[in-house]
Amino acid sequence: KMQIAATLIQSNYRRYKQQTYFNKLKKITKTIQQRYRAVKERNIQFKRYNKLRHSVIYIQAIFRGKKARRHLKMMHVAATLIQRRFRTLMMRRRFLSLKKTAVWIQRKYRAHLCTKHHLQFLQVQNAVIKIQSSYRRWMIRKKMREMHRAATFIQATFRMHRVHMRYQALKQASVVIQQQYRANRAAKLQRQHYLRQRRSAVILQAAFRGVKTRRHLKSMHSSATLIQSRFRSLLVRRRFISLKKATIFVQRKYRATICAKHKLHQFLQLRKAAITIQSSYRRLMVKKKLQEMQRAAVLIQATFRMHRTCVTFQTWKQASILIQQ
Repeated sequence: KMQIAATLIQSNYRRYKQQTYFNKLKKITKTIQQRYRAVKERNIQFKRYNKLRHSVIYIQAIFRGKKARRHLKMMHVAATLIQRRFRTLMMRRRFLSLKKTAVWIQRKYRAHLCTKHHLQFLQVQNAVIKIQSSYRRWMIRKKMREMHRAATFIQATFRMHRVHMRYQALKQASVVIQQQYRANRAAKLQRQHYLRQRRSAVILQAAFRGVKTRRHLKSMHSSATLIQSRFRSLLVRRRFISLKKATIFVQRKYRATICAKHKLHQFLQLRKAAITIQSSYRRLMVKKKLQEMQRAAVLIQATFRMHRTCVTFQTWKQASILIQQ
């Protein structure tokens, strides 16, 4: 029975060991599958994000190109209008007379300035030339190569108009220059404000999309974590139930063994007690029998001695009688 119980315990222990090893391999396999699926899903999301990003960049490029084309079209229309006005001005008959008058006035004015303020005029002229060259260089760097000829033509027209306005009134020319400068500055400020607003809108859109994507990823991560925790708790519970069943089985076998040992010990004690009682009873019986045999031997000895004494007495008695006779 003990050998059968030991064999059963060994088989159960080996089965439990193999089942534990199998569960461990199964858990590792499921973990690897989950990691692989997570990496695959991440790659799919990354590809989808790249596709959306390329689509947004392509749409932005189309929008910017369309806007640039509109701006270039407006600039082209403005340049065409200025060219038309200039050509109408060139076609006027009074151009030659006005030109001669303007040249004569300029000559007289410059001669007068040279006679009075030659040094100041040279300084102012150099400063004006430097400012004009810096302004023209800055405008040339800012404008596109396609608008170079139109800008040069516009500058020439503006200079001629400035000379004509100086002929009429230097104050009106300065007012016109200030208006043009303020308009250009206002347009630049408006464009900078629009670009700033557009950049802010793009940043806000990117931040909102990033927050939305992070929230979605966070919800997916929390869902995956919850599923993993539930699955792990289920695995732990199943393992605990199997361990509990194995423990209960081992406890039952162990308690049965202990009970068998206890009963065997009680049986051995009872057997020992019975043997002790039997040996005591036999010893008592032998003692009684020995006492009876000893009594019988003593009685026999006493009887034999008494008989021997009686025979000796009869012999002595007969001898004494014979002697007396």
